[in-house]
Amino acid sequence: MARRSNVTACTMEPDAVRVFGDVCELVGRICALSGDEGMEEERTGAGSLGDLLVAHKKLSDVPGVGELRTGEARVLRGARVAHLPPLASRLPLLMNEFMEWLGETKEHPVIVSCACHYYLLYVHPFEDGNGRIARLWQERILRKWRPCLRGIDLERAVELNKDAYLDVLAVADRRKDSGVFAEFMLGLLLGELRRMEKEIGERNAPRVGGGTEFAPSEKPGKPYKNIPEAIERLLQAFNHRTLKANDLMEALGLIHRGTFRKNYLDVAIKLGLVELTQPRSPRSPTQKYRLSPTGKKELAKLKSAG
Repeated sequence: MARRSNVTACTMEPDAVRVFGDVCELVGRICALSGDEGMEEERTGAGSLGDLLVAHKKLSDVPGVGELRTGEARVLRGARVAHLPPLASRLPLLMNEFMEWLGETKEHPVIVSCACHYYLLYVHPFEDGNGRIARLWQERILRKWRPCLRGIDLERAVELNKDAYLDVLAVADRRKDSGVFAEFMLGLLLGELRRMEKEIGERNAPRVGGGTEFAPSEKPGKPYKNIPEAIERLLQAFNHRTLKANDLMEALGLIHRGTFRKNYLDVAIKLGLVELTQPRSPRSPTQKYRLSPTGKKELAKLKSAG
């Protein structure tokens, strides 16, 4: 990839190419559902280095806003140094060359967005706020390419899979190849797109009886207000089926098993909303999960409230 002297390769494995195809297909469906079919503003919409500095300046809660770092940086994970970014003296050259490449490249915007995300994390151009800017700029590229993607939320997707996100960054850094990171982000994108498609479909679905639709803030109160939003999503994913953990993760657009168990499955089981099909063998490889009677009641309330 020209002009990216600090990222030596971006090897796309067959699985990544397949997911890339799934992402593009789903983008087309979402654009059709939202009425933006055929709309395309810019191939990358990456902007200039000046635009990036202005965006960073809006992060008022971090030091050195709106300026490239002048000191050397170390990216820590716990007490361990996970990554040593390039020297501060090289940043003006590296960033100007990369932003120029972003404006000229003919590669697909989805791949470009992943490359941009990784490069900003790799180079670490700011004293702080690099992760947020990297995710923001990937979203910017995608939204400029297809306006129907304005609802995408990579910050949320990464937060749900934070441990896996950090792990794959370490692998990419060790291999000197951003392909593994691109594959991971394609997986997160696919999950976000599935969420968006579902939400758009639900908004567009005709209401029985033709009643007035209320905005969320106008609804007189959610009947399951004490249940976390993540658990509500899990109940909807079941939809009265008996499923394996992997099936539930796919339905929710999650990749990291630890995050899924900690924030979704274990909480739902503790609340008595989900039960195991083999309660005496909780770690059985054939273990499946289903809604408990209480979970079915809460799902019914959720559907009636929607």
